Amino acid sequence: MDVVAVNWGTYNDDIERYRLYGEALGKQDRVDEVFAHQDKAKQAVLKVTENLKENERQNHVFVSYVNENKINVWGTELPHTAVHKVENLAFTKGKVTDIDADINAETLLKWDPDMIVIGSWAKDVTPEYFFNHPVLKNLTAVKEKRVYKSPTASLLDNPGISWYFYAVLANPDKFKGFDMRKQVREDYKLLYNIDVTEEDIDQILNVKENKNSKYSKMFMK
Repeated sequence: MDVVAVNWGTYNDDIERYRLYGEALGKQDRVDEVFAHQDKAKQAVLKVTENLKENERQNHVFVSYVNENKINVWGTELPHTAVHKVENLAFTKGKVTDIDADINAETLLKWDPDMIVIGSWAKDVTPEYFFNHPVLKNLTAVKEKRVYKSPTASLLDNPGISWYFYAVLANPDKFKGFDMRKQVREDYKLLYNIDVTEEDIDQILNVKENKNSKYSKMFMK
């Protein structure tokens, strides 16, 4: 059995892992096709995010799970921050350089992010959890209803969905006319040869969980 150590933490790490998969499976042509598709979305998002003024730049905290008074957040820059440019406060303000870390409500209040994004796998944690929390409801992100359940799409296979998800919610006025649902259809067709239904797209974008969150209507049918 061959074992290969891989890195995690930046988009370049993701690219390197994908290249290794392509080499191992003898599918480099397919990897190149996927990269070309990803680059199209990447450049479209960067065209907006690289030109944001300082006062337009947003930040967020990514919540992986909640266990009583412990809130697990992702550290490092995060692989896709370089594209959508929504700063990870756990890394820049909290100095969390590990993949994740447990913090308490007081720490999150101190960071006071513009947005909160919850991992799609955190089944018991939804935006409503924050909206109804007696302490966390004092967060700016909660007051402004800018708490979201992340898409269920793979961060490695189709990062375009995550790039757009962050960038659109951070600066919706700069993405007027953008069709997120079309992006999902194209990604799943090219990557998996699947024709997703409207119900599938709702699940991928966690439309039900995000229905009361600000700007979420941009992702609805």
